[in-house]
Amino acid sequence: MKEEYYYWPADLLVQYLVKDYHKHILQMLHEVRVDFRQLLSIYGVSYPLLYEVQRQYLQCAEEIMSHLSKEAIAVLPYVNRYTKELKKQNFLRKPGLYSVCHSIDAMCTEHKFGKRYFDSLIDHMDYVDMPENELYQKIYWTLQEMTFRWQELVHLEDDILFPKLVEMESFLKPI
Repeated sequence: MKEEYYYWPADLLVQYLVKDYHKHILQMLHEVRVDFRQLLSIYGVSYPLLYEVQRQYLQCAEEIMSHLSKEAIAVLPYVNRYTKELKKQNFLRKPGLYSVCHSIDAMCTEHKFGKRYFDSLIDHMDYVDMPENELYQKIYWTLQEMTFRWQELVHLEDDILFPKLVEMESFLKPI
């Protein structure tokens, strides 16, 4: 992971996260859903454990999509508002009625669950005793990539973006 993200302004970092991580993860979630459907239509009878893996995947996908949506509504808009207010030269800055801290805390908790979902899915896929199957391998490697991308996203948000937001808020709400 590049060290330079620490020096990026929060609004630029948010644009990057949404463009490079959120959209990519959502796209991979959709691709795996389609691939699972196709895999089950061909091999579902022979490998009934695949139905359970697909059920867990769909639950995971729903949770991840919900999380990204909540983040886009509950946290990311603060970046634009705080950036705009901090650029004002006078002291008539308006921080807003609510603090971002509660939303950040909720997102950090959900980040931990996201990693567990992906790890559990990959573990369950290891139990499916499928011969060399291209579609199965594609799903498996896409889940591996999603896990990696999720971990990077979590690091960028929890360790860089969220502390920046709290700092920005502290400048708007002096004690």
